Amino acid sequence: MELNKENKIALIPGNRIGDDLIAMVLAYNIAKNGFDVTIFSSIIYGLKEIFPKYKIEKFPGIKNAKKALSKYDILIYQHNDNMSKDSSFPYSQNQKKLILYGAPIYMKTKNLVDVYVDVCEDILKLSKIKRSNGVIYPKSSMFRIYKNRVIIHPTSCDITRSWPRDKFLKVADWLIKKGYDPVFVVSPLEECDWNNIATKYKLKVFDKLINLAHYIYESGYMIGNDSGVGHLASTLAIPTITLCMRPKIAKRWQPAFSPNIILLPCLPLPGPQLKLLLWTKLISCSRIFRAFRKMIIEIP
Repeated sequence: MELNKENKIALIPGNRIGDDLIAMVLAYNIAKNGFDVTIFSSIIYGLKEIFPKYKIEKFPGIKNAKKALSKYDILIYQHNDNMSKDSSFPYSQNQKKLILYGAPIYMKTKNLVDVYVDVCEDILKLSKIKRSNGVIYPKSSMFRIYKNRVIIHPTSCDITRSWPRDKFLKVADWLIKKGYDPVFVVSPLEECDWNNIATKYKLKVFDKLINLAHYIYESGYMIGNDSGVGHLASTLAIPTITLCMRPKIAKRWQPAFSPNIILLPCLPLPGPQLKLLLWTKLISCSRIFRAFRKMIIEIP
């Protein structure tokens, strides 16, 4: 798809933290090559402070899609969802649509950051390409000023992707014994499920993503499930340890803007049901300890 300097381009990612932070690789490179692009993401809208150079609108949803998108010449969707299949499309004359999910280049078994770099080169034919999402680090915070603070993110959007609570607590106990300051971070919707640990462990609740970003940026390390918060830490150059159920998911979704250690079940598990039942049992606390020792040597 050849872009024209007269084109107005709308980028519509999945409206999840990880999806949208990675999709900013497209926005960054499209803008870097002099094209007019707007990203529709409530996630990135909440992080405008660290993406100040971009045109950002909130995710429109199906009901408001026509009003929000009709003035654009090219629509780039991450997923073939209901909004991209709207029967009133095209919203304006000669409007073009690109859906990434399902395209051979998008479905490659490689990290999505690199997939988007390939999209920039092979589909959009951009001449100047950089492996970056264009983040500008918070100027009002100090990078890794609290190096002993370890963010623990024990939740995810899918409970089946979450490592057990008792294991995270054991990791926190070990970190405390080693002189580190573990802090559990959760959203307001998750607070009631985690309040009971606050008598022994530090628990922080963030109602705004930008406040969480500042807190992560000043921390030393992060340990967590396969979730969007890991991608936020990676975007902010904080080294992370990520726990993941399946190798293929890990290969595509491993946080990849900064150093990351991925931990997978120690034995291969055939079939989705066995993976769901057993993956958490096959990642031990001791493996987290070894990974953390390795990380602090490589990135003190």
